Amino acid sequence: MSMWDKYGNIDAKSLNEQASNLSDDFEEIPVGKYEVALDSLVLKESKAGDPMIAARFTVVNGTFQNRKVFLNQLVLKGDQNDAFRVHTCNVLLRSLESSLTDQVRFDGLQAYDQLINTIAGECTDAEYLLEISERKGYRNYKVLERFNSNAPVQAPVPAQYQPQAPSYPQNSQGYPQGSQGYPQNSQAPSYPQGYQQGPQQGLQYPQQGGGNLGYNQ
Repeated sequence: MSMWDKYGNIDAKSLNEQASNLSDDFEEIPVGKYEVALDSLVLKESKAGDPMIAARFTVVNGTFQNRKVFLNQLVLKGDQNDAFRVHTCNVLLRSLESSLTDQVRFDGLQAYDQLINTIAGECTDAEYLLEISERKGYRNYKVLERFNSNAPVQAPVPAQYQPQAPSYPQNSQGYPQGSQGYPQNSQAPSYPQGYQQGPQQGLQYPQQGGGNLGYNQ
């Protein structure tokens, strides 16, 4: 029994017809800005055996919807540019998950692998604005913005625990009791002897016994 017998039910003729209709050239997504979702984020080896961050995104709308974008960034190569490579990787990781900014640093490949796995767990399916640019024949990728977050939503505070403004008993004129018709802590004006305060207007009516000033007592 051959190891390939399990593929015996494949329609080879149909596959050949479909393959013949495919272009030999894979069209790259043009430079520009795209809304993407993060599919995966891992630390792996490059073809040369160097550690690199490999991120895969899916375009979520527009002409290139559902197309994949692959972002590969070397971490180390054993030369004088390794510090710049680590810096570039740290910038990428912070742009994917800003809440872990203080934790993003290179403490060796094993710790870096754990950090990347943590960020992948927080960011899978998160959506970003990704800018693709090109310089001197090399493609550059930059995460500009994150559109949604996996951060837990804070539960609303029940009404009985929310801060309440102090309440005061009200008199008939709508002011706190004891204010004599004036706002609390204000001082009511004094009047000359023989007069009393009229309704809402101040000095209007003489008191009895205060002398005849031309009003009927």
